[in-house]
Amino acid sequence: MPKSDDELLEIGRIVARTGEIEHRLTELGGSGTGLREKSESVSELTPDVRRKLAFIGSVRNRAAHEGGETISPEEITRFHAVADEVLTALAAPSVPAEAVPAGNSAEDEKSEARRSRKKTARNKRMPADSGEEGKSLPFALVPMAHLVFGLQRLFDGVIPAAVPLLLLLLECVSLILIPVGVHHGSPVAAFCGGVLLAGCVGAGALDAFRLPADARPAGWLIWVPGINCFYFLCRMFQTLGYLSLFEGIVILGVWCAALLLAARGEWIAASAVGAASYGVSVLVWFHAQYNGAGVA
Repeated sequence: MPKSDDELLEIGRIVARTGEIEHRLTELGGSGTGLREKSESVSELTPDVRRKLAFIGSVRNRAAHEGGETISPEEITRFHAVADEVLTALAAPSVPAEAVPAGNSAEDEKSEARRSRKKTARNKRMPADSGEEGKSLPFALVPMAHLVFGLQRLFDGVIPAAVPLLLLLLECVSLILIPVGVHHGSPVAAFCGGVLLAGCVGAGALDAFRLPADARPAGWLIWVPGINCFYFLCRMFQTLGYLSLFEGIVILGVWCAALLLAARGEWIAASAVGAASYGVSVLVWFHAQYNGAGVA
């Protein structure tokens, strides 16, 4: 389905800003292909900058490989804010004039986005970021090993939401420990639950203040213990990679169905369903490699 000019423009901005960051990493001595390899080769980066680069790489890859369909407006806002912070932190020399087109008009950016997409279409056999997606090749296209690819897609969908999910689980544990400790007269359990609850509230508040104000999902929720679980839920749903999560669930779910059929002795049906799981893996890989960053 053809994309609108605004969508092409936003994809072009994301790709261009990531390219500028890669250029600055190269100036700092970075080497390799893709943002991740270049950032890993620069030893003096702080853990905070590396976390921000990982987020930028995740958004860039989804914009390139999935056409930006899974990126929410809040993530786009956060992407540009984090990109500004990273460029400031790197403090590398300015990008040469020839690297950045003169004039920053909307028409220039639209044209650049279209040229980038056409260039990718002409070179479809080369993954958009060989340092990221190319590693999936041995798993996605090999029967049985394709389950590893399914797990990878599952984790790719969950990992962006890992922090709010972990905080949500820990807060639920603390809300269980406190009343249990009080009811059974165990001050240790109650104290551990209180410390855990305070830590979750503090971590949630820190997460909220790192976001731009307009991207903060009901930030006031974070200050009320227990109620702030709704904030963690909002953040989790805001950052989940739904497409990757769905692909991983389908690949692994169909394979589990094949195992159930095999356990019942229905070998022909089990073989057909297992082949379907492998077929889904191949289709997902080809979609990510060829269609996600190629012609819409």
